[in-house]
Amino acid sequence: MSQTTATRLLHQTLLGDAGEHALVPVIVFDDDRQFVAMNEAYCRFTGYTRDEILTLRGGDSLAGDQRTRDAFDRVVADPAETSAGRARLRRKDGEVLDVAWLTVRAEIAGLPYFIGMLWRADAAPFTVSA
Repeated sequence: MSQTTATRLLHQTLLGDAGEHALVPVIVFDDDRQFVAMNEAYCRFTGYTRDEILTLRGGDSLAGDQRTRDAFDRVVADPAETSAGRARLRRKDGEVLDVAWLTVRAEIAGLPYFIGMLWRADAAPFTVSA
């Protein structure tokens, strides 16, 4: 293995580990809105386990209102590299939270995916207008 390949693999591993331990909830979903990966912060934030989240689709069970459901459809249909806004997230315990979110298009193993981050809207690290 070349040093360049080893360095790239090291950086991918470090980035994955950083995402897993990030304080902000992070999710990866596909263009069918199927959740494929999430960090522990996302699980704590939603109240669901990883196994439970993997059975869900973005904009369905976790959506707190129709506007949030529609936002997922817009994200996957929009060719923009990034999208941001506000939404309402329904936790497993039924509590509905106002959240701000940011999604970024990404490619994983040559396939299109979306990386999403979200946080409580009243504690947003920066302002996102819907």
